[in-house]
Amino acid sequence: MAKHLKPYTKITVYDLNDISKEAEEIGVDAGDIDDVLESEIVILSIPVQVLGGFIKDIKDRIKPGTLFIDVCSVKVKPVQIMLEQLPEDVDIIGSHPLFGPKSGANGIKGLKLVLCKTRCSDEKFEKISKFLSGELKLDVMVRTPEEHDQDVAYAQVLTHFIARALNNMEIPQLEQTTKTYDHLAELMDLLSLDSMELFMAIQKENPFADEVRKKFLKSLHDLDDLANS
Repeated sequence: MAKHLKPYTKITVYDLNDISKEAEEIGVDAGDIDDVLESEIVILSIPVQVLGGFIKDIKDRIKPGTLFIDVCSVKVKPVQIMLEQLPEDVDIIGSHPLFGPKSGANGIKGLKLVLCKTRCSDEKFEKISKFLSGELKLDVMVRTPEEHDQDVAYAQVLTHFIARALNNMEIPQLEQTTKTYDHLAELMDLLSLDSMELFMAIQKENPFADEVRKKFLKSLHDLDDLANS
């Protein structure tokens, strides 16, 4: 994210771990949390499971008028947390880039990004949206948090669930394969860098995830019964 944004503005990054070397390689500044909170826009790239606690720790140091944008893979819960925890005099936009390091490795032009207008002026929201679609060439979609989570319960919850199951099965690399099998292997490869923490966030923090998984598992059981009949 910092690599793609740095041509357009000054970037300061912070992490619990020492990321000064990575920041230097990208060409951005590494600072402490107070350095980051001096920024006009603060992007929260933080697991939703710890987002509330993090905001509690920093909320007394936040400048009025700051725009906070999260990039969590779910939207209902982090948007609710930000609305409840962040001071009323700051702006909020929920976002979810629908791509990761692997799918964006060769460029992000045309890739999808969801924005949820949460608490900010129409003018500021439009400015952010136009920058993302115009300068970064992303396919920006505006959705409510509920609309986002309903869609990604299929687009992300289901795909990650299948890929993780295949990974746990350790499906073999074969010479005699079909295109369908190759696509399954490609799905596993695309998601291979994702952590278990991200997987659990996608599966547990989306309010629509459980219903989709149950439908999928019922379909598998029904097909297994049919194959064994």
